[in-house]
Formats: sequence, C-alpha cells, structure tokens
Amino acid sequence: MKTNRQMAVLAALGCAVLGGGTALAVKGPGDGGIRNTPHDFSQYTWQFDPAGGAAQGQMCVPCHTPHKSNPYGFTPVSGSLPPLWNHQLKDGSAYTLSTFAGPGKANLNIKSLLCLGCHDGATALDAYGYMDGGGGNPGNAANKMGPNNINTIGTDLSDDHPVGVYYPVSFTNNTSTSWGTLSATTGRSGTRSISEIHTSSTDTNKMNSVTVYPTSTTGADGNYTVECESCHQVHNNTYGTFLRFANNDPNNPSAMCVTCHVSKY
Repeated sequence: MKTNRQMAVLAALGCAVLGGGTALAVKGPGDGGIRNTPHDFSQYTWQFDPAGGAAQGQMCVPCHTPHKSNPYGFTPVSGSLPPLWNHQLKDGSAYTLSTFAGPGKANLNIKSLLCLGCHDGATALDAYGYMDGGGGNPGNAANKMGPNNINTIGTDLSDDHPVGVYYPVSFTNNTSTSWGTLSATTGRSGTRSISEIHTSSTDTNKMNSVTVYPTSTTGADGNYTVECESCHQVHNNTYGTFLRFANNDPNNPSAMCVTCHVSKY
C-alpha cells in the first residue's frame, strides 16, 4: 500500500506531466493562468460526469486527463496532440477553409483543430472523457456552442482569417500575387519574413509573439502554416480573447496585425 508521502509525490509528478512544467499553471487571469477566465471550465454546468451525477467542477479535465487519454483515438494529420488530451476533435475534412488564394493550403494543423474542438459549434463542449465500456463520451448535443454565440467560429472558415495556409518564409520566395511582395518600388502590401516575426519579441518561447508552425508538408512558399494559435494562446487571457499580446494599444495600434502584415498605407 502506498504511503501518504508516496501518493503526494505521485500527484505532484502527475501535475508536472499534465502541465508540461508551467503551461497549465493555475493562476489569476492577470498572471497568465486560466483560473477565472472563460477557459476555467470549473464554472460551467455542462461538465460530463461518468457516474451520471452533478457537474464535477473540474477546470482542466475537459481538455486533459491523468488517465486513459485520447479516448477517441484521434490522430492529427499535421502536428501532434498535447499531453494527455481528453476532448473530442474532428479532422480537417470537417471544415471549409478560406477561399483566400494564398501560396497554397495545408492540412489544418492540430494548433487549429484543438480550438475548433469547441469553437466550431458542432462538437459538444462535454464531449470528453473515457466512458465505462470503452470509447469517448459523445457529449450532449444541447451543450454545443450556439450559432448566435459570439465565440462560435463554425465549420465554415471561409469568412475568417485564413488558417491552415502556408506562410511565405522570406522576401525572395514571396512571389504569390495574392500575398504581395515587400517591394519599396511597387509600394504593395505584403507579409514579413519568418525571421522578422520570430524576433519581434524577446520571449524565447514565442508565447508573446505571433507564431507560425512548421509542417511536414512542403508548400509553395515553405514549411510554415498560420493557425489559430498563431495569434491566440489558450492558457493566458491577460490581453482578452486569449490574444498573445495586446492588439489595442493606442501607442501601438493593431500591433498583432502589423507583426505579419505590411501595408502601403
């Protein structure tokens, strides 16, 4: 039989694995944590209780679990699941991508699919957890984000900022007419290079700067894609709507937009 000390050590180790160090730190919203933010799931009554009882009041379990992870057996085409993932996801074929004619489209990276697992309005918020008898809990259809919820993105992404599209990696190969070129002579709009957007912050973990994600699929303009998590970070709501940094600073207006985009205006 394990002693109380042994159980405490095991519990601490479990939290370290689940949080990947500090990624899931439980702090106040101003401190970069998820407690008391919209992603603090302990406040919602839709939570799934495998025993059929009342909501469990769990903050992390709708996304992560210490045991029997990935109960739905989901395998992303691009990217890998976070540690001990617990929520149902759909693959990229469930979504209509933007018709924006960029330099090629990739499969939706896991960095977008994770967000859409709730924000697509088609997957139940309580679709998580391993059920007795095997497999993942399908959730209750009544617990989907409604179409009139401002936080519902939907499955049609054609009216949203493109995700799952390749980002041009340098000025020299940024030849797509729809992306534009950074030419002082033409004065056209365009996008900044990878090295520019990744050196725009001193944060070595890129948690407070726009991030594009490498993919195993080579696109016309390189190996990086723009995803939901390029601009958002799920565990930190310091700047509102889980943005990576402020986009409404009057001294630096639209800072997030101009991190990638260069305009002639």
